[in-house]
Amino acid sequence: MFMKTLLGFAKSVCLGISGVLGFISCGDTDSVKTDANRTVLVYMAADNNLNSNSNTNIQLMLQGMKNVEGRLLIYQDPLNDVSRLMVIEGTANPKLDTLATYSEENSASPEVLRRVIEDMKKLYPSNSYGLILWSHGMGWLPQKNNFTRLSSARFVKYTNLPTKWFGQDTHPGDGTKESFMETDDLFAGISGHFNFILFDACFMGSVEVLYGLRAHSDYFIASPAEIIANGFPYDKIVPWLWKDEGDLKKVCAEYFNYYNTYPDPNNDGWNSATVALIKSSELQHLAELTAGIVKEFESVEPTGVWRYPLSTSSPPDVFYDLGDYINIYGNDTQRSAYNQQLKKTIIFKRATSTFFGQDIPSDKFSGLSVYIPQARWSDMNEIYYQLEWARMVYGK
Repeated sequence: MFMKTLLGFAKSVCLGISGVLGFISCGDTDSVKTDANRTVLVYMAADNNLNSNSNTNIQLMLQGMKNVEGRLLIYQDPLNDVSRLMVIEGTANPKLDTLATYSEENSASPEVLRRVIEDMKKLYPSNSYGLILWSHGMGWLPQKNNFTRLSSARFVKYTNLPTKWFGQDTHPGDGTKESFMETDDLFAGISGHFNFILFDACFMGSVEVLYGLRAHSDYFIASPAEIIANGFPYDKIVPWLWKDEGDLKKVCAEYFNYYNTYPDPNNDGWNSATVALIKSSELQHLAELTAGIVKEFESVEPTGVWRYPLSTSSPPDVFYDLGDYINIYGNDTQRSAYNQQLKKTIIFKRATSTFFGQDIPSDKFSGLSVYIPQARWSDMNEIYYQLEWARMVYGK
């Protein structure tokens, strides 16, 4: 089974801007635009088994841009082809124009991600920007994790259900077999500030990832669990990318509705989705409250904390629900204060009643995942304690 699971995870050097073969004038796209209130960039690291899904999603984006007052930039690194920077202007009959064609490069490198973001700003100075990160994803976990496989007992086999690291590149163009982007590289690759960052990739509703990116975006849209390879229904969500909080809630609702009502006569797991809208300005207070609570029971083995369901191709079973963690181990006063802060931080959330055949209890789904350090995973704990969230919460 395929996972649309973070911009993958090994480091490599990209070809950079010197790899550009040249800008291609298409219509009026060769001139710098300055009149858009918001430009949205879709960064599609699709040089992997999600290639066909990327092409389908682009066609849906064209449909969604009809009569929209906005501009959608698309960077696509497809399988067995060079990468391109394209644009869709919102018109009565939207079309896809190519702005630049690049030589083979590594879309799972922070250098390429940063370059594409800077190119967008140079080509289309705007009052605000949105960013969609499209690829495989695995939260904060490193590519070569060292978890024991004892944690995989809950895997559910759905062999006909492909799901989505963020940024796997199988042809990085540097002589290596494949490349992935580690979490710190993702942080380094995202430059500037966005109104929203949407992760169309698995497990990116990780409080560790979002806390590390909090200075770069006002809002995050992400799933704490897996995302089926179809991804977000772009024909439905694109019209809601251009304003503010209220419309971003509609983006989440459209994603939920797509999978909640998806035809699934053979019970293959298609009716599986979790999504949340997170307000980044509240993440610091959430971290402070978490730190004040978990230090009291850091050594407790969290056997009763609810974990997000996993498919057979998933990583180890370590994506715990943040809210349930505190509700189980905190006292009444701590739980009350924490749940109030969760409502300020997670301003919209939805989950299907089941996920890969397992129930999602409404009283245990908070919308954010968290890792809980445990003695049996001492090697992974050392890596985890280097994350900004972990340093804040555990004081390591």
